[in-house]
Amino acid sequence: MVQIDNKNNSGTLLCVSSVIRSFSDLAFKSIIKNLLPFLQGPIDIIGHSPPGNEKAIEILKPYCRRLLWKFVDDPQFTEKELGMDYRAEKCYNVMKNNLLQWHSLEQCGFLKKEIENEIGPASTVIWTRPDLLFLWPVDLPANIPSQTIFLSPHDMWNGVNDRFCFGDSKTLSLRMDQARYFKNEWYPRLKQNPDRILNGKNTVWIPETILSSLIRDRKLNVKPTYTIFCRLKDIGGRVYGITPHRRGFRSDFPDIIRRMKRDPSAKQFLLRLARLFAQQRDDLTIVDPRSINQKFNWLQKLDQLLAGGNFIKRLVLVETLLEIESELS
Repeated sequence: MVQIDNKNNSGTLLCVSSVIRSFSDLAFKSIIKNLLPFLQGPIDIIGHSPPGNEKAIEILKPYCRRLLWKFVDDPQFTEKELGMDYRAEKCYNVMKNNLLQWHSLEQCGFLKKEIENEIGPASTVIWTRPDLLFLWPVDLPANIPSQTIFLSPHDMWNGVNDRFCFGDSKTLSLRMDQARYFKNEWYPRLKQNPDRILNGKNTVWIPETILSSLIRDRKLNVKPTYTIFCRLKDIGGRVYGITPHRRGFRSDFPDIIRRMKRDPSAKQFLLRLARLFAQQRDDLTIVDPRSINQKFNWLQKLDQLLAGGNFIKRLVLVETLLEIESELS
């Protein structure tokens, strides 16, 4: 690793974890356009992924002081680990997918510690994934308070949005420790008293639930970043973006939603969301294949009716998303 003499690093560390897909160049281009220009100080980028599409990261090199990325084969999980899906058996994400995501996040955290041992803690640490399309400039405050994690208010579900976040170095280290937290703390508590942990007999958990609990247990503050991103997905050889959900504002942190009514930057956020919601009525917008076999309760059926029957039509062609970006820029 190249040595850097800057022991008082005031820059930004961008951390990326998970699989690099064939379409990740679109995600990286959106990072170059809508994230990197708004970061303060020198930028270092680290990443952890299983092997595959390694050359895709080269596009990031001109925009950072250093690029450190490790490509390592996925681990083999034990039957006990794969069986840690109690009260999550009916959810979309199978346990193996969750464990792989959290493992890569954890390994990225180890890289973060490695690089910060050389250059000192970064003033701002950002974590994201190589399958997210940022359509507009990321909402970043000038100052990052300690012990505070910034999360987007959309797609929060039964917890908080777990696909993009930022904060100070210590806070992001806690967030990236989610794998250990889940195995050693949260899941054992769940098995002891599931109804109390999940607030009811019919409630399941999803990854957003785990992050929400980690934030509370570590006594972190939550603040909003009015940032919109869509997860990219290849279906039949065409790339779509999974746009925000109409009911994705269910938050365990209601102060975020209250603040949206007062914060001027929230108006633009809501305007852009409304444009994406309107697009979900288009004939080319398709249903997420994972949703086809889902059984809806009466409230979800009502939402379907009010939304014109397109409750789960959220996948918009990436070309259309880029047109909307230009339209609202």
